[in-house]
Amino acid sequence: MAPYIPKTQYKDLFRRLYTHEDLASFETLTHHLSEPPDYYKHSLAFSPANFTPTSIDVDGAYLFPFVAPQQVPQSRIIEHVVYDHELNPVTIANHIKAFYNGYEDHPDLPAYPFSKNTILEHIPGTSYYMGLLLPHFGHFILEVITRLWCRLKDEEKKLSKFIFHIVGQRDEEGIKQNLFGGYWKAYFDAFGITPDNFVVANRPLHCDNLIVPQCALSIGVYRAPDCFLSKDAVRVWRETHRRIIDSTPHTDQNSAYERIYISRRKVENPFQGRLLENEEDIEQLLMKKGFHILYPEDIKSEAEKHVILSQCRTLTALSGSGLMNSVFLPKGSKVLQIISDQINRGLPGLEQQISIDTLCEHHSYVYYQDDYVSDTKKSARIDLRPFESAIDSFLYDK
Repeated sequence: MAPYIPKTQYKDLFRRLYTHEDLASFETLTHHLSEPPDYYKHSLAFSPANFTPTSIDVDGAYLFPFVAPQQVPQSRIIEHVVYDHELNPVTIANHIKAFYNGYEDHPDLPAYPFSKNTILEHIPGTSYYMGLLLPHFGHFILEVITRLWCRLKDEEKKLSKFIFHIVGQRDEEGIKQNLFGGYWKAYFDAFGITPDNFVVANRPLHCDNLIVPQCALSIGVYRAPDCFLSKDAVRVWRETHRRIIDSTPHTDQNSAYERIYISRRKVENPFQGRLLENEEDIEQLLMKKGFHILYPEDIKSEAEKHVILSQCRTLTALSGSGLMNSVFLPKGSKVLQIISDQINRGLPGLEQQISIDTLCEHHSYVYYQDDYVSDTKKSARIDLRPFESAIDSFLYDK
């Protein structure tokens, strides 16, 4: 595949705002940006959210530890970690990663060391399968908690355990201390997941009964023509948001939070970079436009953050996990993704955010520019003059 480098004649199309109407045809946007790579041509970013996930109850289910070399076969699908009582793989348990080519079934089964002497831990009662646990915030919000769509439909059913897979043979108690001592706890609390009923399948398990829900979404990025979006994911996000807010006392509505910019300026050792060299200047400009600058590192709790987001109707941030907080905004909110060509070359943020905005029925905007500081894909510099003009258009676009 040829390098993704904008053609000179398209330079005037950068450093500008792409409006909600522009994004109605994602193919038009990518045509303006450059000769789009193949993965853009297959994007389903604006496919109708008509996928309906399914679930099954598996009696006598077996779960084995995730072993990466065995369970990422040639097709690049993370799969086959749940088996029925006859050791047939329960394929709807598969973790769907769009950049692993989406979902498809095939005969490349991992070579598990099954033996008559395998020690199995018995899990009595009915348990709920949560899929692959990804503690990274963006992946956690998109791919982990959305498995709870099935739980939302039948919360009266008594569950014994919530079972997760995790990459690597890590100590379960250590994992619990990390998760329930961090931001994840608020999301687990919202659905009654506690250290006592949280189980990591880092050893062979045998469940009396296991509810296995299918993934609720897979965003169309890179080479994946067979990804899907489901409104069940939106229902989980909105119910999670409501429950977290209801779990804590909070003050009346504050109009100061109607417009929010999520800053990355205080991020230490940023994963994948994605920094703005002149972010302080951006903050000053946006504050003049009525934006509250939100530093996630300064938030005392997830509950506090959700109370703030409940008052927000206009959100902007650099492309990445911070902007994924948009899933908690009410329908019809305006979301502006700031992205540079240098950052977008190797990351799927552009498509992911537009897909999520569309699924949540937000008004999605993109400020796309080709200015950058280094060749490491880690930093960019915003030209303030065209950016201010774009912000004015964004705020007053209907």
